[in-house]
Amino acid sequence: MTNTLAKILCGVLTISAMLTSAVAAEEKANPGFDDAVGDKSPLVGVIRWDGYNGSPKWTQQQEFGFLKPKRWHELAPWFVRRTGDPNRPLSFNPSYDKAIIQKVTDREIRYAAAAGIDYWAFCHYAAFKGGGWQLRDNLEAYLASPLKSRINFCPIALGEHIGKGMDGIRKASPADVKADWVRYVDEYIGLMGEPSHQRVLGDRPLLYLMGPDTLSASLGDPPAGKGVTVNHLREAVALLRARAVKAGVGNPYIVGMNSGGIWAAVYIDKAGLDAVSAYRGAFGSTVQGTPYAELWPNIRKGFLESTCGIGDNPKRQLVVPLMSGASHLPRHEARPKRFGSQYYREPLPGEFKAHVLAGMDWVANHPENCAANSVLIYAWNEHSEGGRICPIMGSAPEYVPNTRLLDELGQAIGH
Repeated sequence: MTNTLAKILCGVLTISAMLTSAVAAEEKANPGFDDAVGDKSPLVGVIRWDGYNGSPKWTQQQEFGFLKPKRWHELAPWFVRRTGDPNRPLSFNPSYDKAIIQKVTDREIRYAAAAGIDYWAFCHYAAFKGGGWQLRDNLEAYLASPLKSRINFCPIALGEHIGKGMDGIRKASPADVKADWVRYVDEYIGLMGEPSHQRVLGDRPLLYLMGPDTLSASLGDPPAGKGVTVNHLREAVALLRARAVKAGVGNPYIVGMNSGGIWAAVYIDKAGLDAVSAYRGAFGSTVQGTPYAELWPNIRKGFLESTCGIGDNPKRQLVVPLMSGASHLPRHEARPKRFGSQYYREPLPGEFKAHVLAGMDWVANHPENCAANSVLIYAWNEHSEGGRICPIMGSAPEYVPNTRLLDELGQAIGH
């Protein structure tokens, strides 16, 4: 296993000196990664969905299935290797060794910290549910890493999973979902007690809630719509706040979002959440492929200005959503009934940097809407969906990682 691990990591050793220098400079500029009140530079958060840890289900079956055609191989993350076997052309950690996951996570911390990323927002899979469908390993590796002080973290609560069993099927009554929510709350509070948990507005632990409508309906509220009531969701949010304050971790800053983010604003106003953001939205993508340069104007007009920044609630709070890309064509080809064919084209050199700078400028120019002073970028490692700031696999035999998007992000942050 030692030889295998050495081969997996050899591609990044040639740039370790540059990373070490950049990390040292970053640490000096921002010790502790704690945002100071009044700091004008927006926090940069990046979403993580960890399906590339070697998991038999998510890595070997799903993701390597999506990336199996040769034209998609170059989208794989930096630690993946080509095998030459047309039936299984990509390989990483087939033995599902946790030591390899730890080594890769440690290296990714170095990458992210060197670029100046403030925090990772991990899609959260509950430990009390058996580790969360094999998707929690990188969070556990992050928490175990001696390097974790170099980049903060926070969880993304996944509303659709609360009340579900390990089979992914919801069989619970609203009362059962409420009891499940209490167990999740305890886990969130435990994570909020970690020294590297991201805080905003002084000392409020940051938490994203993906799918507040789904959680609300599961708790017994009516489906989303005009005049929707969210009494049960409001009670659940209040319970989280009360238990967190009692535990001494502070009053959470809770950001509601869905895939496009737009309608989630009703839950900000009615359920006691603090702000709205988005995970991954269509934002004007087309089957012909929308130029990436149009993505920021579409986010600004269709989400920030039209829905959440101006109009019915001009003071509504936002964490500005940004996207490093949006093309799930690999998924569409494999499952056309599940994934649409609309996409954005790959960003041309310099376009991602411009996208990030535009989002950061929007935060700086709209303090009345951006009290948390943050952007949230999709994504670190959604490689088959188009969000991949994580370095991607280089060419054999050297396999030097392609860091273009990460480099552009670092340039924007350091601008």
